[in-house]
Amino acid sequence: MVAFDTELGPELIAEGLARETVSRIQRIRKETGLEVTDRIRVRIATHDAELREALRAQAPWCSREVLAEHFEVVEGSEGAHKLDVNGKAAAMDLLKQT
Repeated sequence: MVAFDTELGPELIAEGLARETVSRIQRIRKETGLEVTDRIRVRIATHDAELREALRAQAPWCSREVLAEHFEVVEGSEGAHKLDVNGKAAAMDLLKQT
């Protein structure tokens, strides 16, 4: 007999939020005409503390995944692109690194 603990811990929840955010960033990259290899700058603003802390904790991984030279997470709601990350509202500015 095998038993599985199906309760998600904070680390797995944070990883899931980061993965969903990376997916949203990659979609917006494509929609705005950026190449997959373009280096970018990302600023994400959210009033949701759980999302903010998850992204800050996962920032190095997120940066590598999206080729971000700069990946900033702040409190707020200002940004050119509105995001819904698993029901958590955020806004993002994404710029091509020059």
